[in-house]
Formats: sequence, C-alpha cells, structure tokens
Amino acid sequence: MIGQAAEFDYAGAQACRILKEAGVNVVLVNSNPATIMTDKALADEIYLEPPTAETIKRIILKEKPDSLLAGLGGQTGLTIAMQLSKDNFLKENNVRLLGTDAEAIDRAEDRKLFKDTMNEIGQPTIPSEIANDVATALEIAEKIGYPIIVRPAFTLGGAGGGVAQNAKELEVIAKTGLDMSPISQVLIERYIFGWKEIEFETNLRALLAEYGYSLPKVINLLDPHASRRAPAVEAKVRTRKPRQVKVYKNPHSGEVVETKGGNHRALKEWKAKYGSDTVESWLTK
Repeated sequence: MIGQAAEFDYAGAQACRILKEAGVNVVLVNSNPATIMTDKALADEIYLEPPTAETIKRIILKEKPDSLLAGLGGQTGLTIAMQLSKDNFLKENNVRLLGTDAEAIDRAEDRKLFKDTMNEIGQPTIPSEIANDVATALEIAEKIGYPIIVRPAFTLGGAGGGVAQNAKELEVIAKTGLDMSPISQVLIERYIFGWKEIEFETNLRALLAEYGYSLPKVINLLDPHASRRAPAVEAKVRTRKPRQVKVYKNPHSGEVVETKGGNHRALKEWKAKYGSDTVESWLTK
C-alpha cells in the first residue's frame, strides 16, 4: 500500500485495518508521520520515506509482496503504480495491482484516453484536444476559442495548469504544463467559468431517496463498523462547589489564618515546623 497525504488518511487506514483482519501482511509506505495510518496496529511493516518510484522498487525487492494497492494514496500512488507497471517492474517481480488496474488508471489519468472513453459511451465533453508541444496547443486554442484552460496529465492536483485569456498567456502556461507532466501531455480545453454548477450532494441525496437509501445507510455499507461504534457521550456541565473557608489558630502564637485552598504561606510554615497532623488539629471551623 502506498499512502501519501492527510486527506487519504481515513481511506488508507480503513484499508489497512480490513487487510489485517483478513490476515494479510501489510507493508505501508507513507511520508506523513502525523497520520494514524503509520500506527503499528495498522501495518506490519512501515516505511516513513518519500514515496518515489525508486523507493517503492527498493521496498518491493526487500519485502517481496505479491500485490500492490495504490488506489488509496492519491495522485502520487497512482503515478508510481503506472511507472512501475509500464517499465514491467511489477510483472518481473510477480506483483499484481489490487483494485484499480493499470488500464483503468490510464483511462482516468491520460487526458486523451479519458476523452475517448467519454465519447465511446456518448457522454458529452467540453471542446478540447490533446497537445504534446506548445505550437500544437496554440493551434488548438485558435480553433476552439479563448479563454482556455490547460490541464496537464499525471500531475498532483492539476499542478502546472492554468487559465489563459490569450495566446501570450497560453504559451507560458502550456510550456509549464508540458514540463510538469511526466508524459509531456496537456489537455487544451475551453474554459467554462460562469457556467451553472450542479450541487453534487443535493442531487446525490435526491437520487438515493428515489431508491429508498440515505447517506447513513451508504456509510454503513462502506464502513460496516460505523453503526457499532459507541455514540459520542455528551459532555456534562459540571458545577464547581465553592470551597469552604477554613480557620486555623496557632496555640503557640495566637495567630489566626483563614484559607480556602490550604496554600497560605503561614500555614505551610506551621506544617513544616509542627507537622501536618498537628496543624490540622488547630482547625477551628
């Protein structure tokens, strides 16, 4: 399993827990020491190292796993899995990809393959084309019209992309995107800022209700243990009782001390000199 960032903590931690329950030896690679995913209870072997292709290769050669789960580690996990798959490293070491396979990752990450897939199923897409160099990007932009958004392939969070209002801006953004994309590929797409946005959660709730489901039911399907967890205990408001004033009278000097907490300086001196039990016997009320 390749972990990568805090937002994948829940998914990765749940995967580790399920695999452990199934008796699978879990080898975890995660560069984030703050995540609970790196707790010894969740993985058998833990590597707090930068998730790179070379790091994963070294760990695979050492641990000799039979499978790799990369779909829960964000873009880093997917990118590394594709690199190891394309150079035949996984096949040569008898490691199979669990969950999302290489072909599915490619279809989702490669801009051209994704667009082709949408066309195959008749799903409308925004006017766009693939470019592997700046000159092609400029030609595509002239054809579909500005403003243009540049979407690099296989980058973290769309890094290297941006919006261009004209050819001069596009030239700079396209070059950056091509440099950052590991396969030197960008999608040149018409920018649709200002179009109507659809609230996903509202539509999801309506769709679930149509089939007699609710979000809590879906959560229980995804995480069967969720409903077994003890409900959160409401914090009780605790009223603090006022402390009683205590009065001590020193029979030797006749001095009187009034205190609530017992931290009076004179009282401490008396206890040090005569002993706590003796001073407590001087309590008058």
